[in-house]
Amino acid sequence: MDSAPSGNTEAQAQAAGTNGKPRSFVDHVWLALATFFGAGRMPVAPGTWGSLAAIVIYWLALQRLPLVALIGIIVVVSALGVVSATEAERILGKHDPGSVVIDEVAGQLVSVCLIHGSGQAPLLFLGVSFVAFRVFDVVKPWPCYQLQSLPRGWGVMADDIVAGVYAAIVTFVVALLR
Repeated sequence: MDSAPSGNTEAQAQAAGTNGKPRSFVDHVWLALATFFGAGRMPVAPGTWGSLAAIVIYWLALQRLPLVALIGIIVVVSALGVVSATEAERILGKHDPGSVVIDEVAGQLVSVCLIHGSGQAPLLFLGVSFVAFRVFDVVKPWPCYQLQSLPRGWGVMADDIVAGVYAAIVTFVVALLR
């Protein structure tokens, strides 16, 4: 989802000589990370596909890890997200391109932190987490919308991390009430 502009990235892309296309192997690597290995290239609702990819990976591989390991993974994904989103903006010549979904992956993983630890998160709670995150990511309540104006990849990532925190709270409350 495109967000608040942060500079003339089309002019930057032309100045860098990318013209919206990767020029090197490294550019391809940055785009692969930013699009979460192609999930962001889905023609409809790429952010939703990025979130779904995160839920599937969590369900299949991450739910049995200790919470500290999950948090470490979120930190690494977020750090790679800042850099890869910044590079994707440079390569593609636009701010927060829709194909960049590593921010959704990080935010979606944040959304399961408060229910993590049971070793087998019920699908109901993962579904609540998924829907709550997508709603907060689209609606962008305070301060999500404002965070988009941070420079480069910071603005791409920060709003989704906060949306993930909001979704984690909603998911935790639902789990408590069940």
